[in-house]
Amino acid sequence: MNKGEIKRYFNIAFTAPNFITPNIMDYMSNGNFIAEISYGNGITGETIYGVTVIQVDKERKKLIHRIDLGNVFMSVRDCIKHVESLANEEEVEGFFICEKDGWSIEQYSNTHRL
Repeated sequence: MNKGEIKRYFNIAFTAPNFITPNIMDYMSNGNFIAEISYGNGITGETIYGVTVIQVDKERKKLIHRIDLGNVFMSVRDCIKHVESLANEEEVEGFFICEKDGWSIEQYSNTHRL
């Protein structure tokens, strides 16, 4: 996926910037996973970097916010390594949140497992 398409999916799925790391740096993809890399200030003022992950199912028009795959890192290099590791992740079904622009917006977190 190109960066313009990834940005469009993020704009559909989220209406506001990430609270902790609001400054977007880049977009990446790995298979059916797309990621937004952003940065902000940590509690003590240090720069921290965040990765937000969405699983894209184009066939069923679903964007699943993968809370379980998002994380905060101390370097951009670690963010990139994390996105590269997404190829090893299984796809899941999310919990329906809403519908927007013809897409089902869903969430998944491994804390929902019993």
